[in-house]
Amino acid sequence: TADSAARFAHESTWQATNGTGYSLQLISNATGIEDFGDRDSWTITTQLYGTPDSWVLTGDPHNDGLNAWLAANALTSGDLLLDTDFDGLNNALEFSLNSNPRSATAPNGTDRLPTAGTSGGFTTVAFDLPTTALAGGHGCPGVTYEVQAGSNLTGWITLAKKTPASASWTDAAGGVLPVGTVVLTAGPGGLTRVTVKDSSLISASQRRYMMLSVTVAP
Repeated sequence: TADSAARFAHESTWQATNGTGYSLQLISNATGIEDFGDRDSWTITTQLYGTPDSWVLTGDPHNDGLNAWLAANALTSGDLLLDTDFDGLNNALEFSLNSNPRSATAPNGTDRLPTAGTSGGFTTVAFDLPTTALAGGHGCPGVTYEVQAGSNLTGWITLAKKTPASASWTDAAGGVLPVGTVVLTAGPGGLTRVTVKDSSLISASQRRYMMLSVTVAP
C-alpha cells in the first residue's frame, strides 16, 4: 500500500501564482510539516519558474535562517556568544528573540531580557518571542528554546521546551506539561509573550534560579 506524503488542491484564498510562472515557497526552511497546509507558511518566489533545486532567500535575513542573519549583520558563527552591542544579550539570543545585535536601545536592548515574577507562590520568567508562521505561531527558524530552573547554578532541570517543529511547549522528554506551566499572551509590538512557571514553590527553597537557554541550528 502507498501513503500520501502531501496532498495539494487549488484554493482561491491562497497567493495567486497560477499562470504567472512563479511558484510558492515556504517562508522559512524551518517550517514544520504540520504547518504546510497553512497559507501563511508560504510566499510567492522571486525567481521565475520556481525553485525546485534550490532555496531562494525571502529578503528577510531573519526568516532566511541563521547564516543569512549573520551575514546581514556583519557577523560570523564565531560571534554567536559575543554581546556585540553590550546590551546583556549575546548574539545567539539576539537571533532567537529577533532583536538587533547592533542596537542596545529599545526595542532591541535590555528591554528584551527575560524578566522574573511570581504567580500563586511560584517564581515565573517571562520573555517575548516573534510571532511567526512557524509551528505554534511563535519562535525563530532553527531555534530550540528551553526554560530551566535550579536551586544552584549547576543542577539545572528543564521546565519547558519548544523545538522549531513543535506546535506547543513540552517537558524535556516531549511530554505534555501541567496546565498553567506555560502561558502565551500578546506582547508589545506584535510579539508573543511567553511566561513559564517554576515547578517548585518559593517557600520550598531558600534559593531558586530560572533561565532561558537557546540552541541555534544553521
